[in-house]
Amino acid sequence: MLLTALDPRDGLLLIGLGLLLLGWLFYQEFGLETTFLVSWGRSILQMLGLALALALVLSFQSPWVNGLTIALVAGLWSIKLHRSFDRRLPPLLLLGLLLRGLLVPWAYGLLVVVRPSSGLAGPEALILAWGGLGLVAPLGEQAGLSLLQTFQRDRGDLETRLSLGATPRQALAPHRRQVLRQTLLPQLQSLGQLGLLVLPPLFGGLVLAGVDPVTALIYQLLLLLLGLLGGVLGATAIVDALINRWDGVA
Repeated sequence: MLLTALDPRDGLLLIGLGLLLLGWLFYQEFGLETTFLVSWGRSILQMLGLALALALVLSFQSPWVNGLTIALVAGLWSIKLHRSFDRRLPPLLLLGLLLRGLLVPWAYGLLVVVRPSSGLAGPEALILAWGGLGLVAPLGEQAGLSLLQTFQRDRGDLETRLSLGATPRQALAPHRRQVLRQTLLPQLQSLGQLGLLVLPPLFGGLVLAGVDPVTALIYQLLLLLLGLLGGVLGATAIVDALINRWDGVA
């Protein structure tokens, strides 16, 4: 059974839900009306731009266009991380770390699990990579920011270790393990909620679109595990890169 067809006019009816939310915020006097309006308008423009850009990219059916698109998305993420980390890591290094973390799970998912007839030119290659980056980069950012906070918070402990002859990597070893553990633990624990209390968004969307639930489940698990494995690899690489560039000064 296929999803009920909708057109742009139906999308305009979503304004009603937004107005209800706006009215409730105003009634409760939260003072969040402007924030909601700005975020709502921004999200609409961004999603509309995403839909148009994705349609354009997929129309070429070219592995080169898909590759350039992923490189662009990864490049934008690397610039964001560069700024988040107080410019401690150059964008090109971050770009390489993100792509390296994504490569193995993306290649396995595409070539071993999905095996699309269109190869690298099809939408599967693009969507898996794009979706994977959306999971890999935030985990790397969270781990990196936690490590930078460690530089500040535990500066005394680190200086003591260094004064006793430890190398920067040795001094940061227990903190490195704790930072990565705290970053990854919530993501791993969230796996236990899927399918019971939480309906996975990709799974629900595919079922609404008429995809067989078993097939939808495989795609959901594929993207989830792809992002988790890539996130583990990417976060570890980013944390190690920050440690390598740490000179003992917070």
